Amino acid sequence: PIYFCLILGESARRDYFHVYGYPVENTPFLDKVNGTVVSGLTSGDIYTVGSLRLMLTRGDPIARTPDYGRTVVGLAKAGGFATYWFSNQGLSGKHDSPVAAIALQSERNVFTKTGDYTVGNTSDFRLLKLLEQALDDGEKRPRFIVLHTMGSHPHVCERVAAWSPKTLTDRKHQDVACYSDSIAQTDELVRQVYVDLKQHEKKTGEKFSIIYLSDHGLSHYERDGRIGIGPGLGGISRYQCDIPLVRINSDDTEHRVVKSHKAGVLVTNGLGRWLGLAGEELPSYDLFDGISDRSDYGFAAWMAAKSPKNDPAVDVRPYTKR
Repeated sequence: PIYFCLILGESARRDYFHVYGYPVENTPFLDKVNGTVVSGLTSGDIYTVGSLRLMLTRGDPIARTPDYGRTVVGLAKAGGFATYWFSNQGLSGKHDSPVAAIALQSERNVFTKTGDYTVGNTSDFRLLKLLEQALDDGEKRPRFIVLHTMGSHPHVCERVAAWSPKTLTDRKHQDVACYSDSIAQTDELVRQVYVDLKQHEKKTGEKFSIIYLSDHGLSHYERDGRIGIGPGLGGISRYQCDIPLVRINSDDTEHRVVKSHKAGVLVTNGLGRWLGLAGEELPSYDLFDGISDRSDYGFAAWMAAKSPKNDPAVDVRPYTKR
């Protein structure tokens, strides 16, 4: 492939995706597209900065510490890639800056928000225009393009304010319905990225590969007679680090679903292999081989120490208004 596009989701836990078994049909594209769907990836942490600093750098997986001198962007640059980072998250807020530090290593970066992520409610679909511009900028090197979305970030009903059709439920379940809709919205974004790259391939013959994954999930809580879903309010969920992972190559010929436990702290190694890079400093690690890691790098003990609650996905179908 010439184009490698990494779509970073936000706050999307795996059990709310129809492609992973959620009963609401909110992933029509991912359900059928030729590609590889992995069930078993755990995130680096339960919040964005904590997770992505481990997932997008080659730090110490046992100590769970990042290394900003060895990021996925730096890896791509060293491998001869033109690097792009287009973000619908913030640039300078306290919840944004550590990830922005990775993004700013790219040769071209655009942030839809110059403050923190709370400045405005910009649609993730704005990233498509930036992608289209990058595809036609005349660059001759292979390209590594990151699209960092707002995805399912709380307050989730704001994320899908313009989404149609909306799922309408009783008051108690409306936030969960918005969460399911946010997954549908992300599925449509991935579809449109695929369509744009496919159209470019038809014009140029240049192959592409897309990876979609999320940074972490959320947990449920109850407040004022509503089931909310957020970043650990009322306790951490045992599902909060269960995240989606999908790879779509332009020449894939079948839809595959594989179950294998993969550690988020090794994602940068896996992205290096995806980019076709190897060397003594980069252990070969395949995110998509269907083989579980021999070690969980202390994840189970780390999660157990948080006394996580068992709060599986809530099926909103019984409460949906027709």
